[in-house]
Amino acid sequence: MNIDEHKFLLEVEHRAKDPETARAIINFAITGMHNKAVENREHAIDMETVACVALNHRLFKDGSRLIVDKLEKWKHRNGLRWDDQIKALREKAK
Repeated sequence: MNIDEHKFLLEVEHRAKDPETARAIINFAITGMHNKAVENREHAIDMETVACVALNHRLFKDGSRLIVDKLEKWKHRNGLRWDDQIKALREKAK
């Protein structure tokens, strides 16, 4: 935890002494966690789609565009860097 995070949490602690503010803090925290869970699920579904299309390339003749779109959409979250493959597939699709 850095100093800014520590200051923020101290401020939350101070403001949470008021019951209405405490309730608002909890509601915002729950909303933030829910939104992140929805994003994580969407990422997982898209990566499963990529795997399915890649593994079943005979069924999905032109699945490359779908794969590239999904990989590019989540490139900030994926564990591997797909930049070279994305570029090559985009060039091939032209």
